[in-house]
Amino acid sequence: MNDWAQKMADRIRKQQSEKSTDNAAFLEQQRMKKEFSPLLWQQVVSEAKNNCTRLNAELGQQVVAIEATPSSVLSIRARTPQGNRTLKAEFDAETYILSWATGDSTAKYEVSVGSDRKAQFYPISSDEPTIAWVPVSAKYIADEMMTALFA
Repeated sequence: MNDWAQKMADRIRKQQSEKSTDNAAFLEQQRMKKEFSPLLWQQVVSEAKNNCTRLNAELGQQVVAIEATPSSVLSIRARTPQGNRTLKAEFDAETYILSWATGDSTAKYEVSVGSDRKAQFYPISSDEPTIAWVPVSAKYIADEMMTALFA
């Protein structure tokens, strides 16, 4: 084999190896998202339910209630000084995206695997369809939703 052929063969082998490594990393990220996203969603639901229970206890009356919904949906009704309001949050297990809305407030989060190799929620910018690479906790999301519900 001549020098050019040897160099080109080495280059192609390196590219093939890198592609194989990239594919394996992508598949591992998809596996982690699929495995951990239901747990992350349930943590958000649990935090929201805790917020409801604590707020009702603090006020000594039922001002907020969780409605029965499918497991991928969270619906909360509240009696606020501005009137009755509803918060709806939904987790799409196909896209790994949690979205919520109440009144004029909305937000979206995607489960992704960060540089720490943990599956976590990351905010999706409303201005552009990109993820902000600072993860947020289930408590942060639940608190943000509930604050918007009473805004």
